[in-house]
Amino acid sequence: MMWLTKYLTDHPLVQSNLRSVLYESLSAAKNESRLFTFDEIRHAKLPYLDAIIEEMLRINAVPVTREALVDTTILGCPIKKGTQVFFMSNGPGFLSPSFPIDESRRSEASRASKINATWDETQDLAAFVPERWLVRKREGDGLLADD
Repeated sequence: MMWLTKYLTDHPLVQSNLRSVLYESLSAAKNESRLFTFDEIRHAKLPYLDAIIEEMLRINAVPVTREALVDTTILGCPIKKGTQVFFMSNGPGFLSPSFPIDESRRSEASRASKINATWDETQDLAAFVPERWLVRKREGDGLLADD
């Protein structure tokens, strides 16, 4: 929550857009002059809020460690059982352009689940830009579920 507060404070336009999205998506609470409930937020489709959280997590390192339970491979590199593997959520592909990877080295599941392959990596990847996560369904800006 601390990082979310920091980014919303540093980016007043994002904060304003989020407030507008929340008021529009949770209009019953606004019309009744009350705060919206946790259940209302939980059941609402709020892609812009999701994008802000995804962007916050992308920029701030959250290392994940796994131990290989069996001999395996990652991008064609052998990993022996018992090896500690660190997955960093920052660095190339997160804050700077990706390393070039021969797609044939990826597993079929990895190729099928690869998201945001169309990000423009010439942009400043260290910048907080939640809109990079939005999928536009139509001509809208993607802030609302039906955009």
